[in-house]
Amino acid sequence: MKQQGKQSATVDLRGALRVIHKSGNKLAPIFEAFTNAWEAIEEKYKTKLDKGQITINLFFSYIDSTKIKSFQYLTITDNGIGFTEENYSRFNDLFNSTKGKGNLGSGRLQYVHSFEDVRFESLYSNNGTIFSRVFHYNKQNGKNFIGENLFNEVPNGEKTGTCVTMSKLKNQNDQVYFDSLSIKQLKMSLIIKYLFKFSANIFPNVNINFFYNNVISEKLNISKKDIPTPNSTVKLTVSYQKPTLQKTINKENNVKIPPRVIWTPTSQTTQLQATNFILPSSISSENKITLYSQNTAIQDLSFPDIFKSKEIIGNSHFLTAIQGKYLDDLPLADESRSKLQFPDKHLIEQETLQNSLFPSNEEYIFLEDVKDSVRQSLTKFYPSLKTVLDERNANVNSIVKTFNISDDTLRKTNLELGDTSTQKILEKFYITEAQKKSKKDAEIKQIYDSVCDLNPSDEQYFEKLKGKSKELLNLIPQQNSEDLSLYIARREMVIALLDKILSKETTVQKQWDKDEIRKQTEELLHNLLFRKYQSTVPTNSDLWILNEDFIYFSGHSEIALKDIKVDNEILFRDNLEDEVQNYGIKIPDTRRPDICLFPDEGKCILIELKAPETDAKDYLLQIQRYARLIANCSKEKFQINQFYGYLIIENINEYDTGGFQPGIQEGTWFKPSETLYGIKDESKIVKGVLYQEIIKWSALRERASKRNRKFAELLNIRYNYKKPSK
Repeated sequence: MKQQGKQSATVDLRGALRVIHKSGNKLAPIFEAFTNAWEAIEEKYKTKLDKGQITINLFFSYIDSTKIKSFQYLTITDNGIGFTEENYSRFNDLFNSTKGKGNLGSGRLQYVHSFEDVRFESLYSNNGTIFSRVFHYNKQNGKNFIGENLFNEVPNGEKTGTCVTMSKLKNQNDQVYFDSLSIKQLKMSLIIKYLFKFSANIFPNVNINFFYNNVISEKLNISKKDIPTPNSTVKLTVSYQKPTLQKTINKENNVKIPPRVIWTPTSQTTQLQATNFILPSSISSENKITLYSQNTAIQDLSFPDIFKSKEIIGNSHFLTAIQGKYLDDLPLADESRSKLQFPDKHLIEQETLQNSLFPSNEEYIFLEDVKDSVRQSLTKFYPSLKTVLDERNANVNSIVKTFNISDDTLRKTNLELGDTSTQKILEKFYITEAQKKSKKDAEIKQIYDSVCDLNPSDEQYFEKLKGKSKELLNLIPQQNSEDLSLYIARREMVIALLDKILSKETTVQKQWDKDEIRKQTEELLHNLLFRKYQSTVPTNSDLWILNEDFIYFSGHSEIALKDIKVDNEILFRDNLEDEVQNYGIKIPDTRRPDICLFPDEGKCILIELKAPETDAKDYLLQIQRYARLIANCSKEKFQINQFYGYLIIENINEYDTGGFQPGIQEGTWFKPSETLYGIKDESKIVKGVLYQEIIKWSALRERASKRNRKFAELLNIRYNYKKPSK
């Protein structure tokens, strides 16, 4: 083997990484390498792309004998033209865009954003002789790509091509993602990303292999039969807009009103094409409406008021690919290749106002214009979508009329495509109204809190106080005063009943014998906050005693872990019993969190309620066990990894609180952060984080009473307040 020379890349990656941001798509490094491989094959084989070969190998290891895979590294190999002198020179020039339109020359940074070690091994031809070129990046040299053995002549018969190896993920979230990545998911992601490249008659052979402990266990290829056939194609017409200044004068006082920019459609339009695919839910896990540029998927569009990405419509998901010359001509907005750079409407308006003497005749199309065009045509794309929308809208209109729902509530309620039942729609309307009322309460409290800004020694004190009073009066219309009084009074009754239960002074408690008083008292307390064995409408609970926000969250009370549902879907994975038996764990019906709430995507609140005389030290690990089971056993789509736990109890010795710290208020303790690992003790994979609090019933009662009393004082509502029993 003849060595011709050595060379090192001179790109300063450390500085570039601070400027070029990491893509939000965790598959970006694979997409970047796949794009380069495809282009290398095009450069070598021209139109005979079926002679090309791209192989993607992902290597995993098993953690002990658990069969839980852990991602190690990946390789992407092609038989393209290789890193020729021209290609390698371009690689060294970080922002070289000569490769083609829309290529900013910085895609390689996605490799080093994600991986600590990236290695290129390439064979290329120079005047009929094959040479090898090897260069790499790793965390240690960090500054750039370092060449190892460049320009090494290799024996005749070797074929050109490149292999890129990426290993050692930098980010824990990326590690979790790749650990759970399936071969079908990767295949479908590639098909959607390069849909129009694959839709051509000829494309390279693409093979995907998953290795477990260095043994190939799964393999798939992408063939013509895998490429979805369009269900329909719809032409979209989008009009350009032109900014004009509107100058007006107030005729009453002849005062000029500051000019503003008015946008008006022009006669110039552009044509886009929406290619629509209906995909079985077994193949695709979500609905996507995606903008394509240069035959590659770039940017997803969302329409949350119409449908959610995970919703199944007619037993299927759908994909709409939007393409056209206008999108092909737009530059990329960032180096992560995840957005198109549409004109900035706000910036153009500012420039129009500043250059009012020299107006521009330029016309523009904005992202919102494209979205509006797509929105208007959605039901043309998918007739089944129109059927569901018509059904939902007809029911919504009937409910709005029957129950006198305000336009503001209708506008602010996030109704989903599947919300067709009267009960579900009303629940969402009432939650919106409760949230509006809560916001109004917060504004009232904010005014009340601002009293501290008043200075009685100030000469303007009485005027300022009068102004604050008017603000408060405006927030409480006369017709709502009775509702507000009832709201305060009802809550005070709940606090009074809580006090009686804790003191064992209720009539029913006096009828119980000593053997059943503890269990039955715990049940009374449970039903007071959130009725047992129910998935209650959130606003029907009295969890405000613990936290005001909790009355807005959906959840379950005393439901077995394996039966808990999120958005009407079972939380735990299918056939979980068989899976966890391998770990020596059982999930019997007796594993029932007292209260389990799901406030937002990826979050879970666990509440345990114990009778006052129960010894706390016996239950300090209960919430942690529930959280760890949910973090390990819930379906991947829910991605629940943030937990908040509350143990409500009275009998607790502060020496038994372990890692808990005293809270700000007396009778409370908290543990700010506890890491939840994999289900096996020896597994160090992080599955979630748990925040916990221990609160005495007496402290909880006093806190709720003070809060309610403050509101009553603020609203000048009088009631016979009785100090809670000791």
